Amino acid sequence: MLGGEPLRLTGSDSATVYLGGVVSQGVSHTIADDASLIAACGVHPGLDAAPNNGSGGSIFIYEDATISPFGVDLGDDAYLLMLGGTVANVLENGVDAAGDGSFARIEGGTITGGQASLRALRTAEVLILGGTFNGDFIINDDARVTVVGSGFNFPFGTIVGGAGGTPSGTLTGTLADGSVISVDFSLEDHESRLVLQSGTHQPSHPTNLLCNASDASIDGDDDGLLDVFETATGVFVSIFDTGTSALLPDSDSDGINDGDEVARGSNPNSPPAAVPLSSMLGLLIVSACAPAAGLYLLRDLKRS
Repeated sequence: MLGGEPLRLTGSDSATVYLGGVVSQGVSHTIADDASLIAACGVHPGLDAAPNNGSGGSIFIYEDATISPFGVDLGDDAYLLMLGGTVANVLENGVDAAGDGSFARIEGGTITGGQASLRALRTAEVLILGGTFNGDFIINDDARVTVVGSGFNFPFGTIVGGAGGTPSGTLTGTLADGSVISVDFSLEDHESRLVLQSGTHQPSHPTNLLCNASDASIDGDDDGLLDVFETATGVFVSIFDTGTSALLPDSDSDGINDGDEVARGSNPNSPPAAVPLSSMLGLLIVSACAPAAGLYLLRDLKRS
């Protein structure tokens, strides 16, 4: 999808694949209700999943886009999966998770904010596995931010905010993907939490795969997997290298099409074999590009 008009997505089961273009108007894309947006590349002023002070159930996802100068806003029950790209709001907050029940999973990319790179309020939850953060973390109300990695200057566990805890400090260490983190944080309420966990993480997808494809939206055999990911090797590596045939909807002839097998966690090349749950995080991109109903896997996987 190309052009200068901002998107206004609303309603149940609405999915849009945004594969490029520059939005010239200084207006954010709006994603409300159960609508969803994938911005894979291109330049966009902002992504707003908090229209009218929050609409509930909003989902948006992008992998290698530039979201600037308005950054990302999450309203009630909104969800962000950030796999890469750039988010910037030089005046306010890069990612602003201000809605009740909002959730952000950050695996990579760069986030910059004039006030904070990340702000989490109310009952928002944020999971950080990787990425680069230019700006503070502001955590308030009942919000919780979990940072996974190693070598932190604070012990693993929970840092409690407020006057009786640690209201502010500087966090340094190595994130789960190997990125170095050094951010100032403030925990402005005694119920706010910064949780440090030990762990490593491999990126969920190869960089710019969708953006570099000549036509990333083709699913020639209508099996729910994009042709660009069906590599015909006969070996399932990940959701982005399924080994299946782009010409056969059921590569292993077991009566279940390839997309359904990946969605349920079985090997689409030779039944039955388990597929690691972590590999399924990419299914949201495949399913939405096809499109299919797999976007709702995000709700089940978001805390895994």
